[in-house]
Parts: sequence; C-alpha cells; structure tokens
Amino acid sequence: MAKIGDMTYFNDGYSDVPSAEEYKEVEQLIALAEDFAQLSQKTVYIFDYYKREFIYVSDNFLDIMEMNSRSISTNESAFCPNTMSESDAMLLVEQSNEIFNFMKRLSLSDRKHFTYSFSMSFSHPNLQFKRYYQVNTKMIKFRPNGDMWITLYVVSVPTKNRRYQLTAINHFTNEKWLFTKGEWQIYKLPALSNQEKQMLIYSAMGYTIDTISAKMNRSHDSIKTYRRSIFKKLEVDSISEAINFALLHHII
Repeated sequence: MAKIGDMTYFNDGYSDVPSAEEYKEVEQLIALAEDFAQLSQKTVYIFDYYKREFIYVSDNFLDIMEMNSRSISTNESAFCPNTMSESDAMLLVEQSNEIFNFMKRLSLSDRKHFTYSFSMSFSHPNLQFKRYYQVNTKMIKFRPNGDMWITLYVVSVPTKNRRYQLTAINHFTNEKWLFTKGEWQIYKLPALSNQEKQMLIYSAMGYTIDTISAKMNRSHDSIKTYRRSIFKKLEVDSISEAINFALLHHII
C-alpha cells in the first residue's frame, strides 16, 4: 500500500518544528472542523504534515472508507486507507505530489489563497464498479518558512461516477489551473449573466422550470435557453452538475 514516504513533499525532511503552543491553536481548528462536519453533513478530515498522520476524521468517514474514525486517525504509516486498491492509492499520492509541485511555484504569501480539488476512487472487491468521490482541500496552517503543516479535506459525492480533473483555484484572483497532459495550465472561469446566475440559484433551491419562470417573469423558453447556455459555458450535462460546479468555484 502507498505510504507517506511515497509523497515527494517529505523527501527534503521537515526543518521547522511546531511548538506546543502552536498545537493549542490546532486543537481549536479541530473543534471548528467537527462543528462544520456536523452542520454541513460533509465528510471532513485534517492531516498533520509534520506528524504525518490524520489528527481529525469526521464520524461519517466510515461510510466512505469502511473504517472507523479511530483506525484512520491512528494509522500513522499509511497515507491511504487500507480499503483502497494499490492503483487507487498511488493515484491519490500522485495527485498530492502534483499539488506539492504546484505550491512550490507560488510565493509564500500566495499559497494561503489556494484551494485544490481532485478525485478519490475505490475499487472495492464487493462492488462491481469503481466509486468516485470529489475531494476539496485547503492548507489552513503553514510554517513560517512556507512548509505545509495543517490541511483540511472535505469529501463529497460527485454528480457523476467519474474522475474529476485536478484543479487549483486562487480565491483572491478567481483564477483556476487545470492539471492536464502532464502540466498545469491556467483556465479562465466562465462568466454567467445575472439571469443565468439567478436561474441556477433557483434550481439549487429545488424549484421547477414552471416556478422559476414565474419568479423571474420570463417565459419557459427563456428559462430553457438560460439552462442550455449554462451547460455550454460550464461544460456540463445536467443541472446538478452545473450547480455543483458553480458552488465549488463560487460562481453563485
């Protein structure tokens, strides 16, 4: 199984050791993460890159990993859960390494503005298909020298049972990078019109086309035109995908 040592981030060692006082601040972050997991019903975990271990795992992690939170959080040697296949585990490590490589290109001040997203997959022996999950991550604590320290991960079910591209988003400039064909390429986030945004917000609230048409005082054909335009701009095939993309990238 893939181990921590497979991650290139650790090849140079860790020169800046966190103090006991700094770890008291981390305890507060763990409490906030637990509250967030309960309120949002999201699967959340926190990884300590100095200790090289999980320091918080939400209870619903069991549903995905088929392991309890204690066995995950005390699993110091393996970065990947034991329920993952070797190929899926190595993919997770490779994506993590690409994030590390991307971070090395950034100034220390810019690193805090970025979030990253990628797929995590499982080929469980009891299943006839591969399961995909979307992972969003943000480095929430850095060492003074710029090293990663505490990282928050939020796992969700994707709108399609497929792999998502590895992405990096600067939430200060709203720029996006995609890792494609072995390299990072900048990608400009699509812009939606005010009408398209409103239509998408109403859709996220669960309203039907009839109700949206009445609320926006637009014809059914206009609402359907907005929807087709959104699908084209966001390069998606369904309204659920469009909502997921727009929320993830703060378009709405």
